[in-house]
Amino acid sequence: MGYVRTTEPIQQMGFGTNHGDEDIGTILTLKPRVNQETRAWMNDFIFLEQNETDVDIHYSLNDPMNTQQTPYFSDFITVHKSDSLVCFDADFVTETTIIVDCTTALAGIANGFIFVDLKTGEKHIQNNDNPHNYNKTKARKIATLNYTAKSSEYDQVAAPAQSFLFRGEPAWATENNTQDKLDTDCELEVFLLNPKSEEDQKYVAMLNTTILKTLLPEPVDKFSLIDFQVEPNGELYVLDAFNGVYVLKLTNANQFQLRQHFENPSKEQIYAFDFNYLSNPDGSYTQHLVLAYKNKVVVYENFNQKFTFQLPHPAVYGELRLSMSQQFLVIVQKQGTYLYHIEETMLLFKNEDYFEQVLVNPYYPDMVGINQQRAYRYELSKGYLTMYSKKEPTPTQVQFNLNSWPQNGGKMCSVLMKLTILPENDTNIYRTSNDPFPDEMVYPSKSIVVDLLASGPSLMYKQLANNSHVDLTLDSMWEVFVKGVDLPEAKDVVYADLLVLDRGDRVYFLFQTPDQNCTMIRCINQDIKNTTLQKCGKIDEFHVPFILNKTKNSFTWWQNFNMVTYVYQETDFVIKVFTSTGQSSQTGEIAFDAKDQGNKINSFVYLQNAVFVVQSAKYQISVWTVRGDIVEIYKITQGVLRDQGYNGTFIPKAVFGNPKIRGQVVFIQTQEEILIGEFANGNDIHVFHLMEIIPIIPKSEVSIAIGPLTFTIVQKTASEQILEEYNWEHLQLISLNKRLPLYQYQLQEPLNIDYCSQSGWLFVRAIDTKIQETVILVYEPNVLSHVSLHKVIKTGYKINDVFDMAVDGDKQMFIYFNDNKVNKFVTLLQDAVLTILPKEEVLQYVNKLETSVEISSALGGTAIVINEKIKLMNTDSKIVVKQSSLDKYRYMFQFKKNDNDQILDLKSDWYVGQPYDLFILCDQCGDQIVIQPQIVKSSSGTDMKYVIYDGTQFDSDTLVYQADKSLIFQHKNGSFLNRISLDQSLGQDQRCELLTVTKDSKHIISTVIGTGDVSVLVNECTGTKCKQFEQGEVQLAGVTQAIKMRFVFGRNFIVLNTDPVSYSKFESSIIVYSFNTTGTTFTILSQKVINTKYLGPTSQVQIADFCHLTVSESIYAILLTDITRGVWIVNLGSNVDGSVTELNKELINLKGYEHEQYYLKDDTHFHQLKILSQEQSDKIFKIQLLVTTSNVANYIFYFELEISSKTGASYIKQSLKLQQVLFNYGDWKSANKMSFAANHVSVAYTDGNEVVLAVYYIEVKKLDEVKSVPFIYGIRADYNSPLPADFAMIVSQYQNQTYLYANIEYDSQFSEHTVFRYSIYDNPKLILKNCSTLKEQSMEIYAANHFGSSSGKTYLWDSDNVPDDDDSSSSKWWWITLIIIFGVAILGVGGFFLYKKFGKKGVEPLLG
Repeated sequence: MGYVRTTEPIQQMGFGTNHGDEDIGTILTLKPRVNQETRAWMNDFIFLEQNETDVDIHYSLNDPMNTQQTPYFSDFITVHKSDSLVCFDADFVTETTIIVDCTTALAGIANGFIFVDLKTGEKHIQNNDNPHNYNKTKARKIATLNYTAKSSEYDQVAAPAQSFLFRGEPAWATENNTQDKLDTDCELEVFLLNPKSEEDQKYVAMLNTTILKTLLPEPVDKFSLIDFQVEPNGELYVLDAFNGVYVLKLTNANQFQLRQHFENPSKEQIYAFDFNYLSNPDGSYTQHLVLAYKNKVVVYENFNQKFTFQLPHPAVYGELRLSMSQQFLVIVQKQGTYLYHIEETMLLFKNEDYFEQVLVNPYYPDMVGINQQRAYRYELSKGYLTMYSKKEPTPTQVQFNLNSWPQNGGKMCSVLMKLTILPENDTNIYRTSNDPFPDEMVYPSKSIVVDLLASGPSLMYKQLANNSHVDLTLDSMWEVFVKGVDLPEAKDVVYADLLVLDRGDRVYFLFQTPDQNCTMIRCINQDIKNTTLQKCGKIDEFHVPFILNKTKNSFTWWQNFNMVTYVYQETDFVIKVFTSTGQSSQTGEIAFDAKDQGNKINSFVYLQNAVFVVQSAKYQISVWTVRGDIVEIYKITQGVLRDQGYNGTFIPKAVFGNPKIRGQVVFIQTQEEILIGEFANGNDIHVFHLMEIIPIIPKSEVSIAIGPLTFTIVQKTASEQILEEYNWEHLQLISLNKRLPLYQYQLQEPLNIDYCSQSGWLFVRAIDTKIQETVILVYEPNVLSHVSLHKVIKTGYKINDVFDMAVDGDKQMFIYFNDNKVNKFVTLLQDAVLTILPKEEVLQYVNKLETSVEISSALGGTAIVINEKIKLMNTDSKIVVKQSSLDKYRYMFQFKKNDNDQILDLKSDWYVGQPYDLFILCDQCGDQIVIQPQIVKSSSGTDMKYVIYDGTQFDSDTLVYQADKSLIFQHKNGSFLNRISLDQSLGQDQRCELLTVTKDSKHIISTVIGTGDVSVLVNECTGTKCKQFEQGEVQLAGVTQAIKMRFVFGRNFIVLNTDPVSYSKFESSIIVYSFNTTGTTFTILSQKVINTKYLGPTSQVQIADFCHLTVSESIYAILLTDITRGVWIVNLGSNVDGSVTELNKELINLKGYEHEQYYLKDDTHFHQLKILSQEQSDKIFKIQLLVTTSNVANYIFYFELEISSKTGASYIKQSLKLQQVLFNYGDWKSANKMSFAANHVSVAYTDGNEVVLAVYYIEVKKLDEVKSVPFIYGIRADYNSPLPADFAMIVSQYQNQTYLYANIEYDSQFSEHTVFRYSIYDNPKLILKNCSTLKEQSMEIYAANHFGSSSGKTYLWDSDNVPDDDDSSSSKWWWITLIIIFGVAILGVGGFFLYKKFGKKGVEPLLG
């Protein structure tokens, strides 16, 4: 391709390099030189090679900064020429000194170290001890470490670092290893190195079984060493094949301390391991450990299991190696090199090139592989596409295909790519091939994010006037207001800053005034579309003894655990640290001797719990911890940088960094360069590692905006202004992305920029040269140049001097600026949000709409128009109070002056929507005037405080519930009847969950879970007195997880065997059992299994629910929901003993059903089903069937089914006809729970944190037209991710009153979800108490749900004063109407809760 190139997940960098020696033997090891404080590669490499006559060290010494260079092993030094010498491993001791571990058999077995100086070629041999396990070996490993050993982790005594060498022989390589058994008596030696010593070396410490017995709380009797790894902080990770990983440390007395023992969780034999610290975006680190077993690899994060991979091939000792490189895992086996992504748990690539040795960089995605001829270097990634830089625009659009093939075979994947190269600074708007508008929308729902609609700078959107039935808005930026708190006048603000917390729900402002006082304000941001921040208030006021200045980085602040910490530079020599939880207090101070002018502080920055202090006169940056005691922990100096290949003159001017994004990476500005490096700030490690050097214009003003994938360096001089964006996704491959376009704008002096710390979006003050107006240029990072100028914010003035600007945020950003005249607060979204508001004529569930959007640019050019067709699903969940209806019934609230309480009917047509709360505000509301909604709690629940999972009707007046350890009987009037304990039959880990009752109410079957198998207990009952059958539990054959159990016909009961969380976890089935009793025993036998095999479709059947239909005395039909297809009808014949006969089966294909008011998403599941009515005429059954869904409306169908009462053969005589659509609750999901009785249906909905039980009133009859049905009212409760078996929900009728029984409300008094009875009414009522003291008054009536609340005005009349309808001139009603002008107050959900809490007599509503 001439325009782009593809990068493979394992991509070779540059070319392979030939070795300097053509006669290469066996390559024994490949090692890098590492920074002894960080393990970071220093770009020097060696490999040890042995042939028949000699042993050679090959080396490649390189510039530490040239991290893309392939090692060139042009030079080598012969270690020794002898056919009796066998060497195993080598490592760096210093930059140029190499140690080689060997053994010789010249005069018995002897071990020795050979030190080689790469500069001079000199060699020095030291003999060492010959422990019994090291006589004959196939492999041995060494690792060096410069380390200061301490007596304990609290030891603060400074001591010089010593050179240690760790040596171990793996259990599979010793002479005691056999083909079937690993060596169980291994040793790991530790030596103190002195390359110049003439004496034999003796180990100073040894880890073996004897030592391990003294270290472990439970002693071990064997030690099978497989591998070990040494960390810069001195921690030694030792892998035992059977006992897991030991984490040890060596004290200054050369004794081992056990830091941790990670026991082998699976007890399987371990073949390999790796350990690494992975850096997080916020600069913190997590510990990652991988263990390889025979056929799998397990990944642990902070020693907790996270993922499991299958090994490509069975593990073999000596041929398997694991290496982590941050988020990547490299598995090296004889068959190839395999790259996995740890977080995404997937194999990215297989490299089949053969390498004798492979080396993986633990810090950066970087790999080196060598064979006997050449060396190669590779970049590791997920694979990406890179576009070549082109100077000339393309005259037309270029198209090409990007093709990909699975490495293990399979179909090719092809993507058509369309490319146009535009002229530089092109301001035209272009339509993109991407259509970001959703084809379907649910109303109401969360705002829908709409990605790039077109390509162009600073785009603006506007809906065009048309005949659409919706109001469409596309919002990306608007002004917000800060109310409820006094702000300083704009002219008095000398410094301002703001913080937005990561979730975007809290915004902190800081203002300083000329008297040097600072005010800290906190606001709540409850909704992305808010135009006013809520609950704003001052949280602290404090004094700073100077005027803060952003250009000098004299102030920084952050929030953590409801505490604000701020740091400022008080003088040239003092920095102070404060914390505030409502009142500031100083917690620390960084102070330098003011007598020494070299100590002067030029600037500072806070990063990763450390303060970096720039002291240019001392050519250093000192680093201070702010965790606990404030102490200096490190200095970045010329010497530190020179050791890492830096050859410039280090005079630091400023430090930049982002504490929220890669807080461990530091940007240092010098006179001519930006140095980029990583500062490791662990408990035992404080070290700086230089990674990249970027030149800058000398003496330019510089600022840097740092984001997660890119950073932008802004430079300005009198003649130049440059904004350069760099990609730093891969730290060893930092590269220039582009120069950001300025178009007609120029940066103003002084340079004034800010950026959002979570996202890296850049905000720059500039002047529009065409109209001479100050603007704020907003640049989006990591996008094409043509769309990078995301927004131009106009100020309305040319502002030459004072201009305070502050920004922060992520998906939603907040901007503050002031022009010395007004405080401006603006919010900006990364992507525009689409909001659709249906008009009043949109009443149906499914609505096909059309609309048009005009897109223009703030820089001019021709606007374009996009026409969109959208299918809108209106769930009728947005509450709107209709003032016109309240006006119509303006005299309906009348009371009589007497001592009685009175109840007034309140129609429900004065609002539209699906509420879960109705309330009213007035002078006497709360005490004497309340609304009784359609669902009212009518039992106390005090005698129903049990852990209840299921419930059903027991007889005409009684309900029975299944609790964890008992059966609970309740009268339908809400009173407790009896509790039958099941404790005597249940083990400690067992509980009951489901129940079913025989038709004659004589037997109750309860499921028992907790020991793996699902079993049942049976109770025989006389009334509510029950006795358990003595034979105890009986296993339910074939059941893995029971979620529903019901008697359906005669002696048959059915169990639904499935997992409602993951239907594909195992095969769903419905199992029909027979139940028979003989005296004191019972039998339960499996009679029929209805599953995929029985039903016979081409793909797996996943069952969510079932119900049944009685056909005759011996035939019944089971209806079951197949979650992805529809409803199966299975006809069975039943014999006297409960055995069944197969008759017929048929599928009602709901997935393929079509109707203009019927809608399914691609991922919609069919859940519950219920036969609402059945009329039989000869062989014809006329059925009304309700089917609930997982995420769309619920549907009632009518169909006619012909079933032979003799043969059971059936077919659908009249096809499905949609009757009613039960609106779902906004964008909430179904909780897979439904109940029906007496024309009322209850359906449970959840958003994951709450649950709403919605009650619908339905007409159970055949309709000519489809009817849309909202629920009449709902019950809300906090409930995290409810499952069907978590709670009971029963709708039942008693004495012509319908009730709902459920246990979703948590009763803190009993610490239980208590069963309450709720009375259901068709309409709400107004309850008036003690009417003798009531007075006429205005009332504001509210309806509310999770999608908002709405209110309207009405009036309470004394019946003696109600005017005639035509006496409008003197009517109080009209007087009120004129005042309110039929106003409707729309409140947010938060406002509603405040009304609910405080909206009583004499209390004004709180509006933030």
